[in-house]
Amino acid sequence: MAQTEKRLENAPDNPRIKRLSDNPRAFVVSSSELFRTNNWTAFAHDWKAQYKLLQSLIHERRFAAVRALLQGESIKAPPLGTVRLAPEVVAHALPILGALPAP
Repeated sequence: MAQTEKRLENAPDNPRIKRLSDNPRAFVVSSSELFRTNNWTAFAHDWKAQYKLLQSLIHERRFAAVRALLQGESIKAPPLGTVRLAPEVVAHALPILGALPAP
């Protein structure tokens, strides 16, 4: 699993945001992108945070939650609230994760 988590860590970032160099968790997103996606939450645009959520769920062996996210469903992920992965994150994560252990 450590190799999988490392590959998720190196997965591509959202090309429509600009990360701030002094704080990699901070970024700028254009208002047109917010309107295009109709989603104003930072998590929706922060692919790295979404990969980190997948890493955390895998580390906690919450494979049912990972499966749900990869199928486009929402899950409750405190303290983030109810979250769903960006379709692009799902497309990048599926080949990395391959077959997950049975529930």
